[in-house]
Amino acid sequence: MNPTTHPAEKKTPRQREFEALAAQLCAQLTKEEIAALPPYEDHDREVVLVKEKNFSAALKKLKKATFLGFDMEAKPTFIKGQKEHKASLIQIATSRQCFIFFVSAIPQIGELRSIMEDENIVKMGIGLSKDRQRLREEFGMDTRNLVDVSDVFALLGRKNNIGSKQLVAHCLGRNLRKSKNMSRSNWAMYPLKSSQISYAADDAFSSLDAYMELRKMLRPYKGLLAPALLKLLRY
Repeated sequence: MNPTTHPAEKKTPRQREFEALAAQLCAQLTKEEIAALPPYEDHDREVVLVKEKNFSAALKKLKKATFLGFDMEAKPTFIKGQKEHKASLIQIATSRQCFIFFVSAIPQIGELRSIMEDENIVKMGIGLSKDRQRLREEFGMDTRNLVDVSDVFALLGRKNNIGSKQLVAHCLGRNLRKSKNMSRSNWAMYPLKSSQISYAADDAFSSLDAYMELRKMLRPYKGLLAPALLKLLRY
């Protein structure tokens, strides 16, 4: 239901447009529909592998951005009850570059606090509750201005959580490569395979791309959006 319209009121064409868009975004696309879309991975952007030596330069570039895509990777566990491994990678993407931070190779990794706790830089990703917990428990970072894009869809009326594959298909009309084998690969291994690097980078790139496109799609309906949605979209 439109958050600003009483059921008995006659809806304007703009209100009907908004409700149609929200319904479209909340629909669950089939595997076949997504498979028919062009691949997301054709964007051809730079990925920078960050260690101790180039950490400061990477941090300097990231501080210039207003919006950043974010994700983390950790070595998976396969035994029930086994303690989870600590984060291996932190991926942060601008519109042009993705910086992949190798946690164990960067003694000063805690300095990422200047990005993650900066209220003037919007960081976004998908399913961030565990990542937020990791940042707090493993790195002592109290994240600010961190947006979980799935919350936007929940407020639009989506009943189930949206994954990154559905997100990219809906917002960008692209098919994001996702693989259980890749997501469960050993992220603590060094050096990483090129396929792992691309996979990790695309998680951060795609969150940023989809979020920015979502802001464009919903901007014409700002006057119809609930305050919570306006806050998440940072209008």
